[in-house]
Amino acid sequence: MLFFIPKITRVILLLVSLSSSYVSQAQSEKPPKRAHHEMIYDPTNKVVMMTAGSTPLNDGNAFQFYNDIWHFDGKQWSRAGNAGDERSGIRMAYDSKRKQIFTYGGFLYDNTTSGSTGI
Repeated sequence: MLFFIPKITRVILLLVSLSSSYVSQAQSEKPPKRAHHEMIYDPTNKVVMMTAGSTPLNDGNAFQFYNDIWHFDGKQWSRAGNAGDERSGIRMAYDSKRKQIFTYGGFLYDNTTSGSTGI
């Protein structure tokens, strides 16, 4: 069975195909999959910042916790370092007057909660 695809549709399909492969190659470095992470927008550096979170391992019998910091500039991810303890479920806020990011709480690897505040 033959299907006729108009020329303009074929061009659009080709562009979608090319852009998808370009994005996957350009974003070779990206954060590992996780849940219970926190993201905020940093207007000073014009990036979305992500940190913390956890990923279940061994059918949920163990968890990998994270303390890595990632920036997303709208096109690609870049790793910015590590911060504090590995935790999941933290909250963050950006103070625009002080140009600082504050974190609060979360769960530590041993399943305890943390009421500490970080900058």
